[in-house]
Amino acid sequence: MELDKKKQTKVESSGIEEKADNGRFDIMKALTRLESAVQNLGKTSASDALAPAAVCEKCETVGVTKSKLNSMNMAILGIMAGLFIGFGGVFFTIVTTNSGLGFGMGKLIGGLVFCLGLILVVVAGAELFTGNNLIVVGWLSGRLKFTGLLKNWSIVYISNLAGSLILVGLMVASDQWMFNNHAVGANALNIANAKVNLSFGTALARGILCNILVCLAVWLSFSA
Repeated sequence: MELDKKKQTKVESSGIEEKADNGRFDIMKALTRLESAVQNLGKTSASDALAPAAVCEKCETVGVTKSKLNSMNMAILGIMAGLFIGFGGVFFTIVTTNSGLGFGMGKLIGGLVFCLGLILVVVAGAELFTGNNLIVVGWLSGRLKFTGLLKNWSIVYISNLAGSLILVGLMVASDQWMFNNHAVGANALNIANAKVNLSFGTALARGILCNILVCLAVWLSFSA
C-alpha cells in the first residue's frame, strides 16, 4: 500500500514537472514572438501598416506587374473598373434623389455610397485609370519603362470609358432611370448637366483634387 502511494506521488510530481516545463516553453515562445515584434517595429509606421518607404516600394512593384499585363487582360480589367465606378455613381444618384438631407449631409451620404465603387475596384483587382496614375512611381524609380506606363494608361482609360457606357446601357434597358416617378433619371440629368457646364479650369482643378483622393485611397490600401 505504501509502495503504491509512493508511485502515485511520483507520477503526480512528474505531471506537475511536465506542466511546469510546458508553461516555461509557452513563456519562451511568447518572449520570442515579442522580441520579433520589437525588431519589426522599425519596418512599420503604426500598428501593422507598412511604413511609407515600404508602400512606395510596393507601388513600384505593382506598377511593373500592371505594365506586364497583356492588352486583352488589361482591357477586360479596365471595363470591369468602369462598371464598378459606374455602380458607385448609380448608388450616389439614387441616394441623393429627393433625399431632403440638405447640401452638406446629402453630399456626405452620397460620397460614402460612391466609395463602394472604388472599394470594388481595389478588392476585385480591376484597372482604374485614376488609381493607376500612382504607378508613375515605378517609372520615376526607373523600374518601369515609359512605353509600358503609356500603354497601361491608354488601354485602361479607353476601357474604363467602355465599361461605364455598358453600364449606362444596362441602366437604360432596365428602366432604372424611371425609379421614383422618373426622379432618379431627372437627378442623373441634373448631375450630368452641371458637370458638362463647368469651365475648363474648374473641371481640371476638381479632377486633380479627385485624383489626389483616389491615389491616397489606393496608397492606404497598399499599406495594409
